[in-house]
Amino acid sequence: MTPTLDPAVVDDVVISQLAREIAREIMPTDAVLKRFRLDSQTYERIFDMPYFQRRLEEELALWNGSDSNSIRHRIAAKAASVIEESLVEVFDLVHDRSQPLSGKVEALKYCARLANMESGAVLPENGDARVVISISFGGEQVTFEKEKVIESTAVDVTPVP
Repeated sequence: MTPTLDPAVVDDVVISQLAREIAREIMPTDAVLKRFRLDSQTYERIFDMPYFQRRLEEELALWNGSDSNSIRHRIAAKAASVIEESLVEVFDLVHDRSQPLSGKVEALKYCARLANMESGAVLPENGDARVVISISFGGEQVTFEKEKVIESTAVDVTPVP
């Protein structure tokens, strides 16, 4: 059984994150509460707080907006949620010895592309592609920046027995 979050550590950040998840309705409320390790009594106390109500209203206005930026963010958030849930299946596929190597390679390429989401390598909203490579060694850092990537080369990193 997952331990319940101590109500004393429910701060403004947790309240804001909780309001965002509730407003988006991507996951059922029970799943959101489980993710935040909140029992229903603690959630009810948070829900009644004026600060939570203000944050929920703000998040609902952002999430339900009809402007192109709101729509873009809504679609991206929903797509990211679907992708995140699919990672368990991708993990299983990659580690299943009965699956062909070509499928595993494609799954690993997929995961590599997803990993770049965190590093900022995804295209910005204006569609411009930019790549930044930072190398740190010792106390120094070197950064290379390119406007567009036209071509890439795969490198085989398979260990030799």
